[in-house]
Amino acid sequence: MALVEITNGDKFIQALEGVKKTVSSEVCLAAVQAGAGIVEAAGKLNIDKQGLRDQGKLIGSYQVYDPKVSRDGAECKVGSRGVIYNAVHEFGATISAKRTKYLAIPTEGNKSPTPKEMGGLHFVSGRGGGVLMDKAGEVKFVLKPSVKIPARPYHRPAVDESRREVLDVMAATIRRSLS
Repeated sequence: MALVEITNGDKFIQALEGVKKTVSSEVCLAAVQAGAGIVEAAGKLNIDKQGLRDQGKLIGSYQVYDPKVSRDGAECKVGSRGVIYNAVHEFGATISAKRTKYLAIPTEGNKSPTPKEMGGLHFVSGRGGGVLMDKAGEVKFVLKPSVKIPARPYHRPAVDESRREVLDVMAATIRRSLS
């Protein structure tokens, strides 16, 4: 999550100090939301670039939210909401089996979510785990004690790469309100 804000301490606001009294809180909020929209668009592009758009849940959850206006300025947040694996993609993680000896990772084309639901599988031991095969000898699940998921950041680069554009669109929004 990124916090895009205009506050009295912000250099951006200090540059606008002379017009502060004429800029309403609604204009401040509109400027913040416009800047946050730039980060949102960049983050969604990064989600696609990283190949993180399997079912569309992550990209659908990535949004501008929680706008607030106070006497000090305005703020809103940008990030993924309601998707528990967003931090795994952003920072990477090691996922380990907890209730069983192995994680069961479905193979390509296997639509069954768990070995139990599929049934009729037999275990073939391998180095550091094994596989579960059906009666035809087709591997349906790979078994591993843990997997390391590499970081595939999409949010932090969106914030870093769009910083200049965010400031420009915020300034433009405030300038329009003054004309």
